[in-house]
Amino acid sequence: MHFYLSKKKWNAFQILNGLNSILPPTIRILTVKEVGGEFHAQRSAAKKQYSYYLQQGPALPHLRHHSWWIRKSLEISPMK
Repeated sequence: MHFYLSKKKWNAFQILNGLNSILPPTIRILTVKEVGGEFHAQRSAAKKQYSYYLQQGPALPHLRHHSWWIRKSLEISPMK
């Protein structure tokens, strides 16, 4: 993510701790660093990682909001 501060009141450590104090425990800010005004989090990213969780049966109760139930047989070899 990125955001602009109109006045530099806080250092990176204060911003990191402040954001983590208001986020749910499942979301954590690991690093904060100052960048130039031309930086954009989405367009300037060096790499991205996506994770997909598929199940081949009804979801376990604790995973129902975090997985997708595929009702057909999956062909594993083409996915590799």
